[in-house]
Amino acid sequence: MFRMENKKIQKEWSRGRVFLVLTVVWMIIIFCFSAQPGDDSGDLSGSITHLAMQVINTVFQCGWNEIKVLELTEVWHFPIRKLAHMTEFGILALLCYGAGGIYYGAYERKSMELFMAGKRTSAMPTYHVVRMIGAFLIAFLYACSDEFHQLFVPDRAGLLIDVLVDTVGVIIALLLLQIMLTIFGKNKEKDEYIS
Repeated sequence: MFRMENKKIQKEWSRGRVFLVLTVVWMIIIFCFSAQPGDDSGDLSGSITHLAMQVINTVFQCGWNEIKVLELTEVWHFPIRKLAHMTEFGILALLCYGAGGIYYGAYERKSMELFMAGKRTSAMPTYHVVRMIGAFLIAFLYACSDEFHQLFVPDRAGLLIDVLVDTVGVIIALLLLQIMLTIFGKNKEKDEYIS
C-alpha cells in the first residue's frame, strides 16, 4: 500500500512539474498578447474573425459575397474576441489545476499527520477541492494582473468587464473539468467493480 502511494505521489509530482512549465509558458503567451498595442490586437482578432467567416461561408456553402463576409466579420468581431479571452483563461485554469499535482505528496502527508493525531475531520477539503480553488484563484488573479498590465499598453484599457469575462471562462473550464472527472471517476469505479 505504502509503495503504491509513493508511486502515485511520484506520478502526480512529475505530471505537476510538466503542467507547471506549461502554465508558465501559457502565462507568457497571454502576457505577449496583452502587450500588443490596441490597433495590432484589433487587427489580429479582426483577421481571425474574417477568416472564420470565410471558412463558414465555404464549408456551409452560404453563398455570401465579400461585402456580406465583411459585414458578418464586423458583427462577430466583438463576441469572438471575448470568447478568445474566455478560452485563454479557461486553458490557464486547467493548466493550473494540473500543476497542482506537485503538492499531492505534501497534502497527503499533512492529511495523514492530522489523521494520526485525531485532528482530521470529514470537513477537511479534499485534495481535488484544494486544486480547484487554487486553479480558480491563480487564474482570476492573473486575469486581474493582465488587465492592470493593459493600462500601460498604448491604445489598450484595463477593464473590470474583461476580468469578469476571463473569470467566466475560468469557471466554465473548471466546471467542464469537474463533469469530466465525475464521469471518468464513475467509469473507473465500474471498471474496478467488474474486474
